[in-house]
Amino acid sequence: MTWSRSYLSGRSFSVLSDTGMSATVNLTYSLPQRCTLGPLLYITYASKMQDVAERHGVGFHGYADNTQVRNLVQMEEASLIKQVMTNCVAHIV
Repeated sequence: MTWSRSYLSGRSFSVLSDTGMSATVNLTYSLPQRCTLGPLLYITYASKMQDVAERHGVGFHGYADNTQVRNLVQMEEASLIKQVMTNCVAHIV
């Protein structure tokens, strides 16, 4: 885990154009450009999201890089499910 943390952290981003270099922005999370591990790391992350959603009893749908969490509820349950969804997303993030 230490290797993957060091590989994914401490990265920055800037853009070079005809008019010069942009300011450098430090990134919280990132992969090196053209990283062959990118798809594997995303799949690992996405599968963990589904585990979290299932633990919260929330529906999960993922396709490519689009993820949805959802539940069908009666109107009178809306405030309860709002809290369930908020907790679920907080655990995913």
